[in-house]
Amino acid sequence: MGFVAAVMAVLVAGFLLMFSNLVFLDILNEVNLGRTPNQQIRQWFLGVRFYEVLKLHRERHPESRKRRKMWVLAILGWSIGSTTALIVLIR
Repeated sequence: MGFVAAVMAVLVAGFLLMFSNLVFLDILNEVNLGRTPNQQIRQWFLGVRFYEVLKLHRERHPESRKRRKMWVLAILGWSIGSTTALIVLIR
């Protein structure tokens, strides 16, 4: 794999991960819509509450495809990035 191809693959992986994060932030906003300001989950202090947010979103919006979209983007981004890193390291 050439240098330019590796850079392009890493950029694509980064964009996929960024879009996955944007979808998650949209999910978080939907979860926080029905909550009082004291009950809202802050995006900077998520930590382990990541799964709680996904669970709450699944309960409130069972038909939503956003969770699946988030996971697909994250898995694709991670796969492309890690595969590129392995290929570069092996060479």
